[in-house]
Amino acid sequence: ALYALIGVSAPTLLSVMLWLMGMALPVGIPVIESLALGIVLSFLPDLTVRAQAKEAREEFRYVLSSYMDLVSLERRGAASPAPSQAQAALIGDHWVFRRLGEEMAHSRLSGISPWERLKELGKIYRVPELAELGNIMKIAGQESASVYNTLAERAKAMRKAHLAHEITTANEISTRRSIPMTLLAMVFMAALLIPGLLGLLSM
Repeated sequence: ALYALIGVSAPTLLSVMLWLMGMALPVGIPVIESLALGIVLSFLPDLTVRAQAKEAREEFRYVLSSYMDLVSLERRGAASPAPSQAQAALIGDHWVFRRLGEEMAHSRLSGISPWERLKELGKIYRVPELAELGNIMKIAGQESASVYNTLAERAKAMRKAHLAHEITTANEISTRRSIPMTLLAMVFMAALLIPGLLGLLSM
């Protein structure tokens, strides 16, 4: 609402300033500009939040791979599934570890298994890897299966996927940065060539 108000107000204030300077515009122009700018700016916060959420999910996946490694080490040390998840969450101080620790605490208080809490959190955050971790730990809890190798391999695959994503993002940024440089070079070349061409045409 604030961004929409700014979009609606800016053209109106500009029209008033032009009117005070003796350059009055037709009434329809500021009205159309105000409506158009208000609509465009009203979508800006939503797009910003979506971009931040996408970055947060990618960060969550990256940190989750470390959490999986820690859980696998706890399991290798003969810890049972539920305590291994809780202990691993206490090791890191990143916000992802704190959030996972909260889920483990809620699990103890509510009586719901920690892997079910992870699966639910995965749906809320749209991070399917959390649900996958929950399924792996569910198997470990119900069938007493060894999941050390499974967790270690999954964490390794997640880190590789994150690295590929970072490389792709870096390439996209490099491409976007090269466009202004190309345009600047074209403008510079035009500034050098146009005076000469005008001189030839005037002869």
